[in-house]
Amino acid sequence: MHLPRLRTAQSLVLASILLVLGLLTLELVRTLQREYDTEVTEILSASDRTAQKLASRTTEVFDRVNQATLLVKYLKDKGALPPLASLRDAGVISDELVQFVYVADRQGFVIDTTAGLSAGNVADEEFFKRHRRETDLDVAIAPVWVDPIDGTLGIPVTRRLSDGNSFDGLVTATVHPGALSVAYARTEDKGTAIGVLGADGIFRSRAVDGKLTHGERAEPVRLIDRSAEVHRTGMPIKSPIDGVSRFLSVVKVDKYPLYAVVAVDADNALSTYRHTRERVLSWAAVFAACALLAGWIVSVQVRRLEASRRRTQKAETAFRATLEGSLDAVTILAAERNAAGALQDLTVTDCNSLAASLVGR
Repeated sequence: MHLPRLRTAQSLVLASILLVLGLLTLELVRTLQREYDTEVTEILSASDRTAQKLASRTTEVFDRVNQATLLVKYLKDKGALPPLASLRDAGVISDELVQFVYVADRQGFVIDTTAGLSAGNVADEEFFKRHRRETDLDVAIAPVWVDPIDGTLGIPVTRRLSDGNSFDGLVTATVHPGALSVAYARTEDKGTAIGVLGADGIFRSRAVDGKLTHGERAEPVRLIDRSAEVHRTGMPIKSPIDGVSRFLSVVKVDKYPLYAVVAVDADNALSTYRHTRERVLSWAAVFAACALLAGWIVSVQVRRLEASRRRTQKAETAFRATLEGSLDAVTILAAERNAAGALQDLTVTDCNSLAASLVGR
């Protein structure tokens, strides 16, 4: 094979290898993107379902707690309110969700309660000031409140009491923050944050890996926008609370100024995708290495053929110079034999110029 043909063949082989590697890279990127999109779609679908269930559960909890405040207000307005403890003992006020119920007068003094111990005056609490200040506010869900006497945690559901058009105190029923999120958090994957956020930007309940917290702050509008961004791009976002990258779902709680928030730990949720990616990349690396090895072998062989051809050309040049430099006529003959091996003729295969001139050739 001539040298230009060898180089052309080498170029074609290398171009083919590069084309195959390019196509492999393109298909690899497409395959991994499909795997990622499928995995993220499943993650977001699951988190959306959990957020919907959490929102429904939150509505159910506060409906039942709110019924207690509505009952107390109704009986008080009718002038037929018995001691709250008797309502509790009779099962009218359920202990399943409601921690305790109390009534405070217009000065904030607690005048009746189902709890054995409770704060004597709540006039300095923000939820009391808000009801006194906002005349059109009927029911509110305050941030988690710590009873100053026994340290009990509770989310106050407060209802305004009125004497005509004037503020006449409030009735409050509290629910433990764990009643909202702990049950859901137990069934979720590691690192998943389950929480109920108020429209005021304060979490009423937030549970991660069995740890219950409250009071963290997050802007609801910002959180909703970021959730929409996650669903649109498929990329997790970093939590403003603990800095962990998570897939986010936010659902408005029906009838109450609350939001159900489910944030799935991206690192943990994408573990299956990472394993798939590592396996695919490993096979692709092996294939690419084999292709590159084949290209290297072809290049080495071509270089060897080129070197062999140069040596042959050099030897032929030296041989020709030797023939032409001789003062004698030099002829190289090749024997022609028959089938039996007997010599039949001699054929001139090469000669110098002097030998050629002797025979007129």
